[in-house]
Amino acid sequence: MKRYVLGLLLGSPALVLAQSEVDLFRYSATRFQPTARVAGLGGAFGALGADLGAVTLNPAGLATFRKNTLSLTPQLVSNSNSAAYLGETLSEGRSRMGFGNLGFVYVRPGKLGSSWKQLSYGFTMNRTANYLSDIRYEGVNRSSSMVDYFLDEANAGNQFFPDDFPFTAALAESVGLIYPVVPGNRATNYLGLVPPGGIKQGEVVSSSGRNTDYSFTMAGNYNNILLVGGGISLNSLTFNSTETFTESDHMDTIFDFKDFSFERNLLVEGDGIRFRLGGILQPVNWMRLGLSYESGSRYNIVDDYRTSLSANFDSMPTFAQARSPLFRPFTYSFRSANRTTLSAAFLFGALGLISIDYDLVGFNRIRVDEGSVEPGAESWAASLNNDVRTFLKGGNNLRIGGELNTGPLAWRAGYAYWSTPFRQGVFTGGGDLMQQDASFGVGLRRSSVTFDFSLTRSWWKQYRQPYVVSGLQVDGVLINSTRWVGMLSMHYRID
Repeated sequence: MKRYVLGLLLGSPALVLAQSEVDLFRYSATRFQPTARVAGLGGAFGALGADLGAVTLNPAGLATFRKNTLSLTPQLVSNSNSAAYLGETLSEGRSRMGFGNLGFVYVRPGKLGSSWKQLSYGFTMNRTANYLSDIRYEGVNRSSSMVDYFLDEANAGNQFFPDDFPFTAALAESVGLIYPVVPGNRATNYLGLVPPGGIKQGEVVSSSGRNTDYSFTMAGNYNNILLVGGGISLNSLTFNSTETFTESDHMDTIFDFKDFSFERNLLVEGDGIRFRLGGILQPVNWMRLGLSYESGSRYNIVDDYRTSLSANFDSMPTFAQARSPLFRPFTYSFRSANRTTLSAAFLFGALGLISIDYDLVGFNRIRVDEGSVEPGAESWAASLNNDVRTFLKGGNNLRIGGELNTGPLAWRAGYAYWSTPFRQGVFTGGGDLMQQDASFGVGLRRSSVTFDFSLTRSWWKQYRQPYVVSGLQVDGVLINSTRWVGMLSMHYRID
């Protein structure tokens, strides 16, 4: 993750901008199915409908409901990460309960003799992303130290001004990890207390948060041949991350140094609005064809970033500690990726069905509104938009699902492929964020109540570099991530 520190005009305090193109991709990607039936079919639901989780794929599916219906979906999310760093591999995981869906659809029958058979109105809350994650890694680095990163900043210009790096190098100088060659002379080169290599490093990265979609959707059924629908969604985004990086003199060979801990805290909160349009055509009884469009959501973001650094030395009885200044949070706006979905479903009467969805997602169209940032940050916004154009491409997603009915039970299975957002040739360290899902589900329908259960396993790889030093190859961390999601959806039909 890149960190940009910019100075405001008129001598105002410095400002940290902690977002990168990878962060904007994270806030745009919706790879999380909100209900058990949708998840059981691998998310391939764009041409089906009759499920309140499907309005996030194609709002026209709302017109397949025949009765007023209330829907509720509790879920259990379990995320685990296996991180390989400097020849060592460590695993970490965490689980949490929550709600994937809550919604209600009201069905209004059409007038007798009218070609419009019904109108349906839906109010839904659907969870479209979950950021729960714990990562832990450690190893002995024989070629570099994070102190080299602090020195890189301190020696970048003719003179070191701590206000230019209040979240990083200024803290390192304050606790004594870096110091000028000539005491008190900031125009001289800085040196570091920790030599470049031969120290034990480790980091714990904990994140949480979610992206929630609150939708009002309306759909109509024209002669049981054409379904059309549209909706407005309000999006609520929360992302919270704590990164604690440590280094220690594990062999007790470094003069006057024991260890240090560098902690970074990021809190992102935002809200956005988007619209969806969709249609489903059923030319024959055994086939449905779907087409839907989801606009990018315009988010207003509040970004609060804090750091702290503590160090222990052989010559001091107590540790030294420094914290970043308490600047006000940074605000900006950005437009997330849009999505077009093509769908087809093949129905085999009471026996079951097969459904296929294909997405085109405009990750390369993500944009920060350069006019929304604070004075002095325009160059950051322009640079970030250029990074999006340079490194990201359009996404291509494929989802396939099938359902087999055996009496009161419906058995489901699905697979989803979510392509990497990175252009060919972009270095990802083997962690290109391409994701795959495999799911299983079962449904039980009674007169007015339906229960659906699903279990989904998702897996992907990500790459993390703890710090960057000019002219030096810094080892990164390859992380194999796995997520299990269990859901139980309950649908109650109201006569």
